[in-house]
Amino acid sequence: MPYGLQSLGVRSYRSTQHAGKPQTRERVAGGSIEQNRRRNARCVLLILFSQSSLMKTLACKHQTSVAAMYAKYKAKTQTPEGKTLNCLEVKRERKNKPPLVARFGGISLTRQSRAVLNDRPYVHKVGRTEILRRLLADKCELCGSTENVEVHHIRKLADLKDKGGREVPVWKKIMATRRRKTLVVCQECHVNITYGRPTRLNISL
Repeated sequence: MPYGLQSLGVRSYRSTQHAGKPQTRERVAGGSIEQNRRRNARCVLLILFSQSSLMKTLACKHQTSVAAMYAKYKAKTQTPEGKTLNCLEVKRERKNKPPLVARFGGISLTRQSRAVLNDRPYVHKVGRTEILRRLLADKCELCGSTENVEVHHIRKLADLKDKGGREVPVWKKIMATRRRKTLVVCQECHVNITYGRPTRLNISL
């Protein structure tokens, strides 16, 4: 058995699955107590194996033992139901501010029959980005053409610097001035950029 399970008081997988066997036949919302016990047992095993994996990773990173990692981070936390549960905790003290606390585990598995579940995924709505606004303008940023608008892009801004003292093309100057790795151009200007030919210009630098 992994050390992490033993350090958290788990005697065996069988004892974990049968711990706290209900002696009544009460029914709770969504299923019997027996069904809830089995579901909780699976959750407990998942949490314990995750903690064990985390401690092994930290022990390998810090070149120490798993027992030392548990001794350093093992803590207890109080749940809203008044239970005291084992968890892993990291606390960072701050001057004139509440400490930063990160916990792994310590989650109560007590069934809440009146809990309201909201399983709709959160959708983060953002405004239109700059590149999207430039694309929607449907206009070449070099010559002003509105036909076959495309996007020319580079990997990094450092690519805009020509080596060897050669004259920097106008389209590179524009991108360097804007500090952008994209340039909305028409198909003809895009081909000229690709093959190093002069581009049509309808802008003032």
